[in-house]
Amino acid sequence: MLNREKIFATVFILVILFRVSDTRSQVFWNPLNSTVNARLNELSFVDSITGWAVGEKGTIIKTTNGGINWVTQDSKVDLELNDVFFLNSSTGWALAWDFVGGGGGQFSTYILKTTNGGENWTNSFYTTPDVYINTISFRDSLNGWMGGYPGVLVYTTNGGNTWEDAHVDSSFTSGFPIINFTFYDNQ
Repeated sequence: MLNREKIFATVFILVILFRVSDTRSQVFWNPLNSTVNARLNELSFVDSITGWAVGEKGTIIKTTNGGINWVTQDSKVDLELNDVFFLNSSTGWALAWDFVGGGGGQFSTYILKTTNGGENWTNSFYTTPDVYINTISFRDSLNGWMGGYPGVLVYTTNGGNTWEDAHVDSSFTSGFPIINFTFYDNQ
């Protein structure tokens, strides 16, 4: 009989706790108006008020008031932007895929970079053919990582001027795409 009483008491306490506390992480969401008529794919915020969103047709928009207002930035590309990452309010990167080279061409990845908060964007190609880089992250202005298809993981130690293959034991996960990742510290 003692076990039934313990179970009943435990269930009763849990019910009371759930009834008096709000277990949802966000009670409600407020929709915000976008300044663009484009599908947006990814966000990157450096603090509670400054952030960027990227999407189709080279769309990049920036907010400096927590998303209340957005300003369009010129990416200089008309491609679907898949990812965006900002290290601070000045330095950021965005990624897009493109078909390069006519009849015998290949797919490639554009890497867009800004050092002035998105006022100007420069772009370069990740030169390995038929590799689709899907995600980018930097720990500081020099050290960064990118991942994508098919199971590609690369890093840079010079701010993205050159990229090296990461040596990962991939016997179990060979070819699995890297969709996204986040670094919490230097390890």
